[in-house]
Amino acid sequence: TPIVAGVVVAAVFLGTAGATPKPAVVSGPVVTRAGLELQRLAIDRVVRPSAPRILLAGDSLALALGTGANAHPDDALGVANIGLLGCGLQAGTPIGPPSATPAATCAQWPDFWRKALDVFRPRAIVLLAGAWDLWPREVAGRTLPLYSTALARNLDAALDRAHTIAEDAHVPLVILTVPCLHPNADMLVRTAPGLADRRRVQWLNRRYREFASRTPGVQLIDLAHRVCALPRSDFVDGVHLTLAGARSVWTWLAPRLIARLPSGPAARAPG
Repeated sequence: TPIVAGVVVAAVFLGTAGATPKPAVVSGPVVTRAGLELQRLAIDRVVRPSAPRILLAGDSLALALGTGANAHPDDALGVANIGLLGCGLQAGTPIGPPSATPAATCAQWPDFWRKALDVFRPRAIVLLAGAWDLWPREVAGRTLPLYSTALARNLDAALDRAHTIAEDAHVPLVILTVPCLHPNADMLVRTAPGLADRRRVQWLNRRYREFASRTPGVQLIDLAHRVCALPRSDFVDGVHLTLAGARSVWTWLAPRLIARLPSGPAARAPG
């Protein structure tokens, strides 16, 4: 059975077509170290201990991808899925989606990553985040417009923080490009139209590429190249992978990740 991490936050897009969207928040308790330990034990029962462990971080895109991992004892990787529903990496609150998790809750992701590094001692942190980083943001009462230099700096600051966490643990940060997003009619009723705007995805992926190209210890895998070619039947709602879709992606992704893992020991405990 695929193993999915417990999550810090559960947030859903809520709204009515044609109506002015209003924020709706559904939040849960912060995941404890004990919850992460339970996930580690579950992974160890399925995937042989000699297979490298990685952290899969990000948002619901990462959670959906992670459902296809840890399926067989001979899997090449053990994947600790620490995606957070309703949270991007950036500081502030996204402007546009009719649902938002409190910024103060989402801002806990660095602490969550550090806990997970200590529990799993992975060989890499793999980041797939897109759905919540495609929007203008409000940060400390200031609006950061879409495509603006200020928004780019806000994203870069978050990526710098992610890189620092990986660097302190002596593991690489591997960024996955955001796939094409084709929300179906039901998804569009529940979300903001901007989610289907390919220009936003292109902007975000360009920022990821530029960050990886200038930052030692950061690598990039073009996941979009693979996922955008999948049939619509491999998606639940045009955005999130089905279990079958996720498993097919891992057959392509796992060897590419293995090739990028450093030799030597796993992550050190955060210090």
